[in-house]
Amino acid sequence: MPTPTLTSERTLGPLTATQRTDIMSFATTLSPQARQLFRRLLILGQEHGLDGEFISRSAAQARAHFEN
Repeated sequence: MPTPTLTSERTLGPLTATQRTDIMSFATTLSPQARQLFRRLLILGQEHGLDGEFISRSAAQARAHFEN
């Protein structure tokens, strides 16, 4: 079975000071596993804009995913 190759790496940023503050306020309340998912959701959503509502919704989704 062939090993998949990473063809592109996506990162989070650049961020405004407000975005950083919002992200960190939610990230500190999440478990380590939920934080990883939260970051992935933010990376995927940044093309559409990272407003406070999107950041909050992403944190809630990550938290809910690991509560079960």
